[in-house]
Amino acid sequence: PRRVWDLRSHRVIPWESANLSTPNLWAISHSWVKGSERHMVKTAVNSYEWPVPVPIGVTLEAVRNELLRHGAEYCWLDVLCLRQKEGHRPKGAMEHMRAIEWEIDVPTIGNVYFGDLKVLRYYNGLGKAFEISGWESKFHWTNRAWTLQECKRGSITGGIFDENAEQRSLADIEDGPPAHFLRKGDAPLDVSRTACGLFGVLREMQLREAEHDIDKVTGIGFLMAGAAVTLPVYSENIDTEAAWTRCVRHMTPSMRDELLFRFPEPGDRNHLWFPSWTQI
Repeated sequence: PRRVWDLRSHRVIPWESANLSTPNLWAISHSWVKGSERHMVKTAVNSYEWPVPVPIGVTLEAVRNELLRHGAEYCWLDVLCLRQKEGHRPKGAMEHMRAIEWEIDVPTIGNVYFGDLKVLRYYNGLGKAFEISGWESKFHWTNRAWTLQECKRGSITGGIFDENAEQRSLADIEDGPPAHFLRKGDAPLDVSRTACGLFGVLREMQLREAEHDIDKVTGIGFLMAGAAVTLPVYSENIDTEAAWTRCVRHMTPSMRDELLFRFPEPGDRNHLWFPSWTQI
């Protein structure tokens, strides 16, 4: 990561400036709410470098307080630590810088959630209260493309501020479909080890929702990298098939073998030996 949120000083600092020997490093995994339900906030936390998209009625101070209650000192949060778009403002130097940073930062988001750090998960939107309804919404955490790479065992459910209320809420859904989704979100996805295999993970991604189709390809890229040492850069200006071809080129040989030998029909685009993204 390029930046991290220092919760004690309440500001974003360069990653290398943080005391990351501390065990109190966290990350937030959250779903994005509808565009009509969020607004752009200019804040001193990121030195006003870009407007921060947050759900209406939610404040960064409230999110910070919840993290501090859990004992966090540093936190990676995408809207604060990943440069965001300037909205409808004309393209300028800052927007050009964002595009350059995203080439590297977006494909490697999944790396944030690996390792020993703790994860606070908001199912209904950043900073929003946990609800036992809305599990079928395309904006719910369990249905978003980006969150597939953010599954981590032991993640803490955010938006529950009363310990007794937390126990009651989780007990209410213990045996229902939401409980299945909760357990699924606790299983880290390792394509080389998961029972569903490469095509199962690809199928899961295809069933999820994303603002842009290319987000699905980029989101799956980190999971499919396996032991590979390279990832394709992120580009907003190429179509999904071109992005998928880049992804295949960066896979490990064993994964490319799976595409070649296990997919039941030839590719229907520029390459016959592996399926196109629309065929998955």
